[in-house]
Amino acid sequence: MEDFFIFTLYKSNMLSMKKAFLVVILLINISLLFSQSGLTNDLIYVNPYPGSIYNNPEVTISLGFINQITSSEIDNIEINLFDDYNIKINGSLIVPKSGKNLIFKPDNVLSEGKYFVKIIHNNVIVKSFDFSVIEKQIQNNNNSFFEFPQNSISPIMKSNPQADAYREKYMLPTSFPAVDITYYGNPGGGYYIMNRLWQTTEEPQYLIIMDTLGFPVYYQTFTLANAVQDFYLQEETGYLTYYKNADSTYVQMDSSYNVTNVYTAKNGYKADGHELIVKEDGYYWLMIYDTQIIDMSQIVPQGQVNAHVTGLIIQHIDDQGNVLFEWQSWNHMEITDADPAIVNLGANGIDYVHGNALDFDSDGNLLLSSRNLSEITKINISNGDIMWRLGGTQNEFQIINDSINFSAQHHIRYLGDDLYSLYDNGWGRDFKFSRGLVYDIDTITMAAILVRDDNKVEDMLFSPFMGSYDTGPTKEKVIGWSYNLQSYVLSEYDSLDNLVLEMKTFEALDLISYRAIKNYWETNAIDFDSDVYLIEEVGISETETLEFTVTNNKNEIFTINGFNSS
Repeated sequence: MEDFFIFTLYKSNMLSMKKAFLVVILLINISLLFSQSGLTNDLIYVNPYPGSIYNNPEVTISLGFINQITSSEIDNIEINLFDDYNIKINGSLIVPKSGKNLIFKPDNVLSEGKYFVKIIHNNVIVKSFDFSVIEKQIQNNNNSFFEFPQNSISPIMKSNPQADAYREKYMLPTSFPAVDITYYGNPGGGYYIMNRLWQTTEEPQYLIIMDTLGFPVYYQTFTLANAVQDFYLQEETGYLTYYKNADSTYVQMDSSYNVTNVYTAKNGYKADGHELIVKEDGYYWLMIYDTQIIDMSQIVPQGQVNAHVTGLIIQHIDDQGNVLFEWQSWNHMEITDADPAIVNLGANGIDYVHGNALDFDSDGNLLLSSRNLSEITKINISNGDIMWRLGGTQNEFQIINDSINFSAQHHIRYLGDDLYSLYDNGWGRDFKFSRGLVYDIDTITMAAILVRDDNKVEDMLFSPFMGSYDTGPTKEKVIGWSYNLQSYVLSEYDSLDNLVLEMKTFEALDLISYRAIKNYWETNAIDFDSDVYLIEEVGISETETLEFTVTNNKNEIFTINGFNSS
């Protein structure tokens, strides 16, 4: 029960027993009023966070309940919003399909200042809180959050004869990243889903789906102005998604590569390009980088007065665009929680969280990977509370079998059976190398036991930025090495930890992919008039002609470069 009725007895020694008795009765009656309101215990989440400062003028008021709320309860609920002059703000009450949320949307964008909320049910105040709105002093531009510095890569030397032979074999453009399968065991079925990042205008961006022989079954090019990343197969929906940097949106494609949806952040924010999770019901989760001007001299001795500090926001949005849940690092993490080996709190620009991955634990609560905290955080999606923190300066676990600990990590994933994987970049360590890790986490004893470590220490393979460590369709492990000077693209290990495939580029830094994910994929972009074509015996120096019909199911013309059979 919320304690927003306060009774102070300044002269308690002088009160008669009768007056004291009346005060007790009054308190009991107020308690009864609270208990009679069916929503008192069910209301477990409100947004904006009570007392929060960094809210956009487009903010909406969101309520979250444990149980489904009935239509009769909704009819008796009021969400009243007042400004600092006690003037009531008009708006509309939205009832999302979730059945456990209510949203109040002001009729007009709010002005900068302090606001007060009173939630009333059956004429009883069940919750009251305040929050502040601040006009955006910095318009977030996600171009700044690509993880390697702009124009930091020298042009690729396109002079490798093996690379030229690869492109000629598959009739590929000269800009396509040429890959070499340096080890081939038995990788099994599936395709690698990747994107080729580049930071200059000399080379285009690519979305790529590639088989285990290095044959690209699909690719699409983009200019630097339309840079893309996080090419991914959404497991619950079966759609492909990728992040489009130019307008800070996620684009969805069906199996024929037709664009079917676009996902955006809400409440006046721009989506970040590190993670999108689309659920089967069309609801989705994404991250936002939020930069504010903060006087860091009040927080650390060396702090700048007008430092640009970037926090993290997570939104859960339904298929109608309603924000059901919003979580801000400003309200749950201190700026000083940042890993001192990665973040300089005396700098003018401070990205203290840098969230880069989301996943869900066995109980449905959220897992967050934050590179600049060197931390995996579990967040309760019902009320926003932090449930536990693994790694970094606020570590709550005893880490066993791993004396060096992970640093600047990416790509947290829950594997089942209390197992969790991540890609450890190793940026904050003196001995810098990268690796894929699996931990067995026991939240009763608060122990995290390292049970698997896949690395290339013998090659000193170090990837300071990006990367992934994922489980494929048959429980294989695939490491996407991303940016590294040894030209590794990915390594695949089977469930017994045997290396079954290794891929490099012929030309250094030619395929820097944010992630490299393996999954089953079948396109419907083209149809053939038969599933099987039989070729009779063909003698030496003889030619057999095979005729077939191909149908284009895309909504645009595309090119078939060639055919490959394995």
